[in-house]
Amino acid sequence: MIPTAVTTTSKIVWPTTASALRELLNIDDGDKLKCHGQSTKTGERCRSPISQPNSKKIARLLDQIVDHGSFCASESLLMEMAPLIMCQRNHQNQASQRISLWVTILKPLKIVAFKKEDENDPPMTCKEDGSESLDTDIVAVKHQVLSQSKKPMSKITNDHTSQPIPSTPTKTSISSASTTSKQPSPKVTTLKHEFEDFGDAWTVIEINKRIRRLLLRSLLDTEKKSDGFIYAYILPETYRDVNPFIKIGYAQNVEKRMKDWKTQCGYGSKVICQFTAEHYVKVEKLVHHQLRNQRKREKGCPTCHVSHQEWFKIRSPTASKNIMMWTSWMRQKPYNDDGTLQEKWRKRIEGLDMTDPSCWELLTEGVFDEDEDEPEFSEEGDSFAWSNDDQSEFSEDDSLEDLDDDIPEISLTDDGYSRKESL
Repeated sequence: MIPTAVTTTSKIVWPTTASALRELLNIDDGDKLKCHGQSTKTGERCRSPISQPNSKKIARLLDQIVDHGSFCASESLLMEMAPLIMCQRNHQNQASQRISLWVTILKPLKIVAFKKEDENDPPMTCKEDGSESLDTDIVAVKHQVLSQSKKPMSKITNDHTSQPIPSTPTKTSISSASTTSKQPSPKVTTLKHEFEDFGDAWTVIEINKRIRRLLLRSLLDTEKKSDGFIYAYILPETYRDVNPFIKIGYAQNVEKRMKDWKTQCGYGSKVICQFTAEHYVKVEKLVHHQLRNQRKREKGCPTCHVSHQEWFKIRSPTASKNIMMWTSWMRQKPYNDDGTLQEKWRKRIEGLDMTDPSCWELLTEGVFDEDEDEPEFSEEGDSFAWSNDDQSEFSEDDSLEDLDDDIPEISLTDDGYSRKESL
């Protein structure tokens, strides 16, 4: 019988393996799952099989939930997973009950201190993370505590400031002032952010094939949202660098997102650009793929200890150019209302040369013959070339199945059980 109440458990911290999470959430192990719903009359477990694609997706979601390390960060993934463990025919209405059960199980668990941030992991600002949201003053105090020396501060400074200044300097006052001036002023230590390569470098062909695959794939439900922004901000300590560390993410409210980051990580971000974006979740993935070889991950934020993974070591104009390129292309509405790619765009993408680093500029900025009406200045016998697409002769037949980029990326949002924005 499927449990409807919390089972007593000795777990006090977030599970670190998918198998442990399965046990905690009472999800069957293995690849061939059956419906986790039950008959309302007899209470017996449903025997209907869960499809193979859904079973694989459940396994991926479990891994991502483990990596997220907290209930707050994993909430939308749990919402997505609950209907998948129920059969489509009879027990979809029991998904909400299962979510409520999972909430009571996972919400009390302690957060993993050094968790890996998902690609679209947003700031952890909800109270479930074990603490109230911090205001600016508390963040300042946190930095002060972390940066102070282990030695206690001398009381001379405080005593000196409380003494009235005599109108005529005496030997005693001069001596006292001289002694006080020799006291070293407390240094404000800037917390150092350290980064490492995100992974092995990709070749031009690998990058282009992954972008092509992402473009040809229909929009996921999480990618159909249109009212959002792609933004980029510079880590303050590298603001003056030629190649600063830049974070690229998406949000529906950029100003709020920057406040969230300040609350979580303790620094004021320097936003360098933000572009209105349709299907902004997909646009973010395209930008991240294009800049893959400049991508970095933080070893561990000195304030929140999270390994933030959407950093890039690039020039500001490069970041802005790539964001603008893909947001502009998405405004051309290349996807139908049902999320499928329009046939004309499919043909153009499949005809691009995957060895050409600039092929995506050609796609997004080129003018194609079928987009133009009859040329206004054409004369009989003259032929005008209105297309910049000189790559139609290229065809790429290499299979994309060899690439390890078939894991769908999940994004989270700030409100309740809705999906979260990335950061």
